[in-house]
Formats: sequence, structure tokens, C-alpha cells
Amino acid sequence: DFLRSKKGRMNLALSVCADDKLPTTATAQSKAHTTETYILLGMAYLSSSYLSQLIDILLCALSILDVPLTVGVSRALQVLLSHLFWVFTGSLILQKRTKNFFSSKDWFKVERPNYMTFASIIIGYVITCFVSSFGLFIGNVLSSLNLPILKNFYDMMQSLPESATESVVDKLKRPEGDDLVARVVGGIAPCFTGPIWEEVLYRGYLLQAFSHMMPLSTATDLASLVFALNHMNPRAFA
Repeated sequence: DFLRSKKGRMNLALSVCADDKLPTTATAQSKAHTTETYILLGMAYLSSSYLSQLIDILLCALSILDVPLTVGVSRALQVLLSHLFWVFTGSLILQKRTKNFFSSKDWFKVERPNYMTFASIIIGYVITCFVSSFGLFIGNVLSSLNLPILKNFYDMMQSLPESATESVVDKLKRPEGDDLVARVVGGIAPCFTGPIWEEVLYRGYLLQAFSHMMPLSTATDLASLVFALNHMNPRAFA
């Protein structure tokens, strides 16, 4: 695929292939086309959040009409339906704007990893643990300084209700009343459709699109940064 043709054979444990989906040269026209695709994907993502609010209103209306919906089931349906809308619209954008993205039968390809793959995974995990521990250490040091601005911020975050500091996934894992239906419905997006869609979006399209405009190493870092920012929970830093 494109990644191999540019940087030689890359042994990946999981590789999303898109041989003929993107242009092989970053012309001004192709850059503009790719930028437009970014914008459309961003608009689709934002639209899913507005749809989530609309679904919440509709579910509340159903509850008023005595439809038996628990709080956990309502939240799970809200997350699932808005997520499926994002997956559907995003897939449609990729299909229409990247030369039939899903038409190839082998667009998703799994390869046997070698020792370098395992070494990279282990080293990456160790580095991640180190960075996380170092961040906690810095946080503890700053807390010990008793700076007024940090103390005010910490007190503000601590004053929030406990449920407000939980991520959406945490609420889906621990629904009110330990609702089994809410657990099942709420687990579909984060456990099944979400991971697959992220592989398609971040590595199947975004990484290769970036690779047309910059060195592969830079494209990998940038795609990883976009992925991290999309999953960041600012409240966790408090």
C-alpha cells in the first residue's frame, strides 16, 4: 500500500490498507480536496453532538408519556444513536470523496507481526507509563506549592458533583441501578463499532492523508495527536 511504497515494508500488527483511495502526490488540488474532507468529517462529528441533544429531548418526551425508559437506558440509547449517526455520515463521506474507500475486498488487512512490532508495543507502553507517572509527580509537586490559582482551580473541580467528573464511558459501564439492558446497549459503541470506526478513520484515512503532505514520521505523530485530543478528558487533570 501507500505506506509501504513510500517508506519500505512496514510490519504492523494491524494495517488498514487503502491502496488507490488517495492520490500519490500532494498536488494543490489534492490538498484542497483533502482539506475539504477534513472539514466535512469535522462537521459530521459536531452534528452528532447536536443530534445527541435532540435524542435526549425526544427520550425525555417519551418518559413523560410513560414509556418505560430508565436513566441508564436513555443515556445508552442517546450515546449509541448519535455514535451510529457519526459512523454512518463519516463512512458516507469517505466513500464519496476518496474513490470508493470501502469497495476493495481487502481494504482491511491483518499481517503477522515480527519482533520489532512487539518491541515497539512494549517500549511504547513503558514510555506511556513513565509519562503518566511523571505527570502525576508534577501534579503533586504543584499541589504542594499551594499556589492560589491552582488551589482555586482544584477547589472548583472538587466542588462539581461526582457524576459530572465521570466520563461518558464510565457512566455506561456503571449505569444507575446496575441496569443490565443499559450495560448491553451502552457497550455496543465503545466495545464494537467505536474501535473499528477509529481504525478506519485514524489509520485508514487520516494517517495516509497526512502522509501525502508530510514525512511519514510526522504524519504518524500528528495522527496520534489528533487521536489523543479526541479522547482527552480535561477534568481528569484535576
